[in-house]
Amino acid sequence: MNALVALCHFCELHGPRTLFCTEAVHPPSPSPPQPGSALIPDREPEGERDGEGLTMKANSSDTHRADMCEGCRSLPASHPGFVSVDSETGIRFLSHQHPRQPQLFSVVRQACVRSLSCEVCPGREGPIFFGDEQHGFVFSHTFFIKDSLARGFQRWYSIVIVAMDRIYLINSWPFLLRHLKITIQSLQSTALQVFDSEQGVCPQRAVRMNSTFSPAGFPHQRSGNAARSLTSLTQHPNLWASLHTSFSWLLKACGSRLTEKLLEGAPTEDTLVLIERQTEQEEEMNADGDGSTDQDGQSTATQDKDFLFGDEGKDEELPGPKFKSLRHLRQVLGAAEFRQLAWHVLMGNQVIWRGQDCGLIQSAFNMLKALLPVGCVRVVPYSTQYEEAYKCNFLGLSPDVQIPAHVTSSEFMVLVEVLNLEQGNTFHMYNDDIPSLYQFSISSANTQPTDKGPTLLNKIDLALANENLSVEVVSHCLLCLKEEWMNKVKVLFKFTKVDGRVLLLLSVFTVRGSACDELQRQTVDNWQGSIKREEQKGFPEVFPKNYYVQHHFNGSTQCEDSCCVFSAAFLLSDSWKYLLQHIERVHMKHTFIVQLIVELDNIWKGSFQDPPNPSAFPSVNSSPRTLLTFTSDVFSNWLDLNCPDKNYSCVFASPAPLFTDELKEPKTENSADVGGLVEQESEDGKEVLLKDIPLVLCR
Repeated sequence: MNALVALCHFCELHGPRTLFCTEAVHPPSPSPPQPGSALIPDREPEGERDGEGLTMKANSSDTHRADMCEGCRSLPASHPGFVSVDSETGIRFLSHQHPRQPQLFSVVRQACVRSLSCEVCPGREGPIFFGDEQHGFVFSHTFFIKDSLARGFQRWYSIVIVAMDRIYLINSWPFLLRHLKITIQSLQSTALQVFDSEQGVCPQRAVRMNSTFSPAGFPHQRSGNAARSLTSLTQHPNLWASLHTSFSWLLKACGSRLTEKLLEGAPTEDTLVLIERQTEQEEEMNADGDGSTDQDGQSTATQDKDFLFGDEGKDEELPGPKFKSLRHLRQVLGAAEFRQLAWHVLMGNQVIWRGQDCGLIQSAFNMLKALLPVGCVRVVPYSTQYEEAYKCNFLGLSPDVQIPAHVTSSEFMVLVEVLNLEQGNTFHMYNDDIPSLYQFSISSANTQPTDKGPTLLNKIDLALANENLSVEVVSHCLLCLKEEWMNKVKVLFKFTKVDGRVLLLLSVFTVRGSACDELQRQTVDNWQGSIKREEQKGFPEVFPKNYYVQHHFNGSTQCEDSCCVFSAAFLLSDSWKYLLQHIERVHMKHTFIVQLIVELDNIWKGSFQDPPNPSAFPSVNSSPRTLLTFTSDVFSNWLDLNCPDKNYSCVFASPAPLFTDELKEPKTENSADVGGLVEQESEDGKEVLLKDIPLVLCR
């Protein structure tokens, strides 16, 4: 335990004083040998090893021996002190009246003064905790020792434990309190026996009651009774040796009771895979009996080991320049080219490097495979023939190897050509400037954009681009990112095993593209059924038949084009929002209209280059039932187009030309504005539009 134990006493003549102190001295850390000192054996000073000369050198300057009475002194100045050595740890426990170091002397001195003056507990006997970061933290236990010659027949002592670790000291409170009480009770019981024997011979209470006090004799009488050592109070001939043993055991036991351990987290996915592979290989070796391993097993074991330790040994064996890190590879290839290459690695495509320098290609694979879990890495470092993708996802080829046509035309492959510049072979071996030696060409039949690539790739690219992060920090970042996405994959896999219906829900988060999935179709079909029920019964029960809404929806947006569907969905959403402004939240159809607006917004949002403006279309009036019909038509067109993809490429539609002879119904006395009533009806029961009617709306 990195602490110090001291016995303190409040002297009636000199105030708080330190009587006895025990500290733990740890063995020095081994230092590297200096040149010329290798033949000289390490030797400790005789005084340090044998316990001689342990008296603190600062004591002579800080503590005047002439001012110390018998009660303030424990060991004589010539006493070497006590030394105990722990054979297991090599820690030495040194005891003397004061600490050896001046810094500790001032800390213990302050703890002694505070424990016997301002820091008191109820009853003045018991434990207390105080301290700060600068002067250390103190666990103090004050107690009284009986003395027939002292004022009040008792003297005040304390045992303090000083440490810089506040949490450690507080956690050790129960242990320290329990064992300090044993030591204190032993001292008190021994001193009580001496006190009783002295009182039996000469009762001091009666003597003091019968004595005459005078101003001249009072100081003389008190000074004669003040200096009594703890040894004389307990009549224990080996008191200080016993306290040294007790304090040394306390420091050792408390230190071994609470130990610091480096707790490692759960093993990573890579570690688990490697452990499984190692177990399988050991079982195969045991089954063979001879301990022999085939070449495939050796290559697999070597590959697993190389994955963990980075192939330092192999890189040193192969001469020539090497890629030192992923950041180095990114700098050589370029940010855009590296992102394209990393995209193929993360997608699980086959990565082929073709060139003459096998050491450079192998170092590139060592860097790139850090992007994948070890279970997904299958490397053929260098080969003279093409290997299929199911055998390896990292393949190194010599320059003269021809790749099959079906592979080069596949979008699941990327080829990196390593072209040698005109330099000598000797120059290659001693030059680490890769861009001056090689030219790299990346090609693939893949047409998908890689600049917006998966979230994992974005985070990796961001970490590599941050020059403030060291290579070690980036490697830990990659490890955390791989573990994060492996956990997501595990959760997804567990969901798929629970129930097949879960796949329908997960498709919302995983399926991307222009085609509709079953969940989208089912949702729109449900809306179609709800709209049909509302047209027949729901809306007629709530809205009067001559109730109409002013809006900007125009039938000219109804065409067999995805942009027309998006425009129609926007105008209908705006029309429903206009109706929503004129009904209260307690309205029976308020929630239905809000959900309908959300579904329409999901169709058109993200499809226009510029924000659409509905005011470009003329205002028309329709009933809520008519708006339902228009909405159902938009949903049908959207499904017929197989849920068109939104890519911010559409231009908002323009209004269609109007009639030359405007068809207008004159307003009657009962006609009203938006939200009002219209009493005139056509023969088929639908309202006549009162505003400018576009041509495409005529039936």
